[in-house]
Amino acid sequence: MVWDGDTVVRLDPFALGAFNDCSVRRPGAAKISHKPPRSATRRTEVCRSKGVAPRFFDIGGLTAEGPTATLRLVCFLRDRDGHEHAYGLDSPLLGYSY
Repeated sequence: MVWDGDTVVRLDPFALGAFNDCSVRRPGAAKISHKPPRSATRRTEVCRSKGVAPRFFDIGGLTAEGPTATLRLVCFLRDRDGHEHAYGLDSPLLGYSY
């Protein structure tokens, strides 16, 4: 953050990371977190999945030519058998709008 006295005048991004289920949802879309766990084992898996990604990407800005130009937002769900399934839309980061 760049301050002018007690006012923030600019934010300078330096890293980008993913968070679990913290995005604004489209109107009428149900959140995964609203679905009740089916067992104690499932409950543990759900609790373990909350939070922030273990890896952040260094970035110098959010421009069309910058390091985020080729990044995409995509989600996968892993079922009880360990299979992954695409969830939601695979979208370019730049220009993304919910």
